[in-house]
Amino acid sequence: VVLVEVRLDERGGLREMKLLRSSGIESLDEAAINAVASWRFRPEVQDGEPVPSRVRIPIEFALTASR
Repeated sequence: VVLVEVRLDERGGLREMKLLRSSGIESLDEAAINAVASWRFRPEVQDGEPVPSRVRIPIEFALTASR
């Protein structure tokens, strides 16, 4: 599991992103960061107005072997 924290502006635009918890495998951490960087977010709304926000996103990888 990789835990990524994203800080968004009032329009839902990505302001900052950081890795909070590593999977222990660099390539999986990079894949999680790259995936989240391409996502689009809706802004948080409080009292009818969009506001900056912070979101923590867990990304779980499952590795399976095929025969």
